[in-house]
Amino acid sequence: MRTSHAAPSSSRARPLGRHRGFIAFIALTAASPALAHPAYDTRRVLDRANGDCTVVPGCMEVGTQSATVPVGGRLVFAVSCPASTPNAWHWDTVQHEHVLVVLSGRTRRTLTFIASNLADAPGRVQVFVGCSAQPFTFAGTGFMQSRTGVPSKLLGRHGGKP
Repeated sequence: MRTSHAAPSSSRARPLGRHRGFIAFIALTAASPALAHPAYDTRRVLDRANGDCTVVPGCMEVGTQSATVPVGGRLVFAVSCPASTPNAWHWDTVQHEHVLVVLSGRTRRTLTFIASNLADAPGRVQVFVGCSAQPFTFAGTGFMQSRTGVPSKLLGRHGGKP
């Protein structure tokens, strides 16, 4: 196993809008290269669905900078909501289809993620968290646990047929 270390260009998230938010990269760790799967289109990027602010009252988006997940590697990081909107609600990503992002921890203010590379090419990921002044409640709200793409090479290029 190999470990890759890359420092983010800033320890602060780039807030979307006029508010400030924080991000702390906790660690960069290694994953097994045995997870690499040739069925992924390593050029395909999954766009946001704006799920981070869906049904979030007074939502303020906090976004990380785009980060590279190395071949056979993982990124472990946390995104914290600012004091003005201290409650973390939902999240969304922009990422390559071969990157698996898992919500691995949750506190009132901070969501922790693990992004793993499932293919033989570097992948990029950027996470967005919806923050609110109102507390998040699990009752009555669905929330995303993970996100990755369908291995699109298995679908073929003609009408979705293999």
